[in-house]
Amino acid sequence: MVEADADSEWVEALESRDCKKLMHLLKENSSLVTQTALQGRTVLHVAVIQGCLQLMVQILTLFGCGLEQDEFHRRYAVLLTAKD
Repeated sequence: MVEADADSEWVEALESRDCKKLMHLLKENSSLVTQTALQGRTVLHVAVIQGCLQLMVQILTLFGCGLEQDEFHRRYAVLLTAKD
């Protein structure tokens, strides 16, 4: 992981936990997934903290499971609809 520039749009979105902005920025530049905020928080940390399933799926389909989002949803629908 690499610490992102402190005054970047990416760090601002990480610090504010703005899932929609993070999703947009990742679509533009998927390499941002390796950049952390000042305290080492990653985009996956933010997605989990905020409960942002769409962002989690976006991260996993980019680098985790190798499936397209539609295929991920089809295969893991039970997990995606699980409640506490």
